[in-house]
Amino acid sequence: GQKKQRDYLDNYYKLTSSKYALEKMRTLASENNLTGYDYSDLHFLTDNLNRYSSEIILLFLAMSLLTLAYIYTRKKKPSPAWGLFLILLLSPVFVVNNNYMDPNEAIVIRNQSLLMEGPSAGSELKNYLDKGHKVVVLDQNPVWTLIEVEANRAYIRSENLLTLM
Repeated sequence: GQKKQRDYLDNYYKLTSSKYALEKMRTLASENNLTGYDYSDLHFLTDNLNRYSSEIILLFLAMSLLTLAYIYTRKKKPSPAWGLFLILLLSPVFVVNNNYMDPNEAIVIRNQSLLMEGPSAGSELKNYLDKGHKVVVLDQNPVWTLIEVEANRAYIRSENLLTLM
């Protein structure tokens, strides 16, 4: 019920930036004492960068091509400053295309999921996390996932997470 609604609302918000979805997620998270549902201006920026990434890439590539055309149609030899200008124009393409600003997120799907110090069942137990909490995924393999929750890093079994878009 509420878990599916949170998952749906989180994905819906990422696609639309709907204020209603954001408020509903905050309400559900508050009612259920869940962490990870805080949204900042940075979240809003990265969500929009991801939503409009194709358009942003095309815009900067077109500006780069126009700059190159201008450089080669001039009579004078191009100065090194034009190279720096092109690098600055292409930098946003690199950042947006490689999703460097978008953190991977996941939702815990099982109660009493163990948070471990290392990627091993024999490592030290740090804490437990119940289902519904949203975490930032830092590194992932088929068995263990390194997450960040409330500024703390820990390992959790990958099967205990549902990765978000």
